[in-house]
Amino acid sequence: MSQKNKDCIVVIPTHKATMSSEEDRSFKNTLEVLYNWDIVLLLPQDVSHEQYDAIRINDKFQFSIITANLGWMGSIEKYNDMALSPEFYQLFNEYKYVLICHLDAWVFRDELQRWIVKDYDYIGAPWFLTRKKNNETLNDLMCPRGGNGGFSLRKVEKMIELTSKRNGTLNISLFFKGCLFLVKNKRYYYLKIFLRSCLESLKDVNEFQKKYNVYEDALISVFYSLLDKRFYVAPAEDALFFSIEMNSEEILNSELRWQLPFAMHGYDKYLTSIDAIDKYRNDVQRNNYTQNLYRNDLTQLQQTNAPLVTVVTATFNLIKSGRVETFKQCMQSVKEQSYNNIEHIIIDGASTDGTLELIQEYVDKGWCVCFSQKDDGPWDAMYKGHQRANGKFVNYMNSDDYFCKKNAIEIAVNSLIKESADWFFSEGIVMRADGSFYPFPTSLYGIFSCQGILHQSMFVRTDILKGMNPFQTNHITRENYLMMLLYINNIKHAYSKESLVCYREGGFSAEAYGNSNLPLTVNDFAKYFYDNIGRFWGMTEDECRSMLAWGCFRQNGIRYSYIVSKKLRIRSLQFAFRKKLAIYICKNIGKLILRRLNRIVRFL
Repeated sequence: MSQKNKDCIVVIPTHKATMSSEEDRSFKNTLEVLYNWDIVLLLPQDVSHEQYDAIRINDKFQFSIITANLGWMGSIEKYNDMALSPEFYQLFNEYKYVLICHLDAWVFRDELQRWIVKDYDYIGAPWFLTRKKNNETLNDLMCPRGGNGGFSLRKVEKMIELTSKRNGTLNISLFFKGCLFLVKNKRYYYLKIFLRSCLESLKDVNEFQKKYNVYEDALISVFYSLLDKRFYVAPAEDALFFSIEMNSEEILNSELRWQLPFAMHGYDKYLTSIDAIDKYRNDVQRNNYTQNLYRNDLTQLQQTNAPLVTVVTATFNLIKSGRVETFKQCMQSVKEQSYNNIEHIIIDGASTDGTLELIQEYVDKGWCVCFSQKDDGPWDAMYKGHQRANGKFVNYMNSDDYFCKKNAIEIAVNSLIKESADWFFSEGIVMRADGSFYPFPTSLYGIFSCQGILHQSMFVRTDILKGMNPFQTNHITRENYLMMLLYINNIKHAYSKESLVCYREGGFSAEAYGNSNLPLTVNDFAKYFYDNIGRFWGMTEDECRSMLAWGCFRQNGIRYSYIVSKKLRIRSLQFAFRKKLAIYICKNIGKLILRRLNRIVRFL
């Protein structure tokens, strides 16, 4: 072996002399991404090296080829024998860890050292129970212990120890945890199997494996755990970020906080199509965002007293539209902020009515910078704003809205730092046309009804915005689309109950979302709701559509609404929905009773 990092060696086992095109792509990707580590290809004695030697010579990849013992590989039983023999791990006893990487695994980035530092004995992609009902959540179904071996990190010394002994003592805590998991999910048949398996493995774990042909990864990560409480298997909640396979698309759309795991195993089986992997492996922004996280980017942020914040304001023909005074109020509210590390960017759509001269006065004062060119409207301006942003966070303040507290940005940044969060929102107030005010009913769960958060109060990490690019989509309610992406990907947020911004009624959103555009808005909301999360919850597009403004209460009735609520797999969202439904029932109880009586009378 070479003199590379001895913390780990990457082992790629295969019994094939010829790889498929996708296996070839996976193999070369592993070699390219993990080039800093020793990599070996493990082949049976009677398998030709020709194709692999050609790759090593022609593509100049660095890896070694070693020959497996007789009786290793070629069938599931033989592979199990190999992975459960101490002789296999002794081949690599000069290393602390061995990373098993099959040819159906895709490695997104070199994150190996991060997982080595965690000091687990074993890590693999979590397993899940299959769904029986649409309202079962992934969190409920995720097995508390265990992980797939196709892409797994194993501590060599511990593997030699475990595979050399035949029995142990029962880990009572883990045993009851497994029983509780199955009882909670009403999987009594599996519980019976689990109890019998625990009993037989206690007597002789090797005989138990041979009798039932238990897969090596299940034996190691589940039953060895039950027999040795010192065996440190990564909990499923952490292993999810190491590797995924089952329910992979739903996990990527809901659980991973817009991150990508270290790797994805079995993507040829668990994605809807083989081409679906390209969506993730070619997603440069999502990969970069994840890479930055693992470079302790948030830790660096916490050590920075005043990270730069970019405020973006879009303008176009302010004088012609009568928005001069409101624009001045907006500018003044940014300038008067107590926070002292702000850049204010004005994105102008090539105004022709003297607006540029007005803005130039503020540019000359050093309050802002301005970029003016023809654009495709406010959404395009917002996109150009975060593309030009230098700050860690971006806020979009409309030209006729303003910060109503002088320490608004300071509150936002302090909250972001304190919570190690990636985005922030607050309460706000709304100004009517007559100058009166009322509080905006901010609701994180209102995102799922398109009645959630004032985007003027939001501060979002710039790299997330650049990666998601919500304003370049064709969606009508693009700010709500952004909020939904942030929420369903579990991107951590911070919140302030203080009202930090004032939003004036009317303006672009009232014109774009309502009146003649309302049917388009409703359908658009239903589409991105369904595409992003609804389909994974077993919802139809019509059910997603009925969520807009909680319209299902009055349009579809209480029974329909309750059935919809059962499909909302975020418990807090389900609770908020049912709370809204209960309030609706209480407010309309008289009407509902009269309606029911009228039906009875008509029937009679």
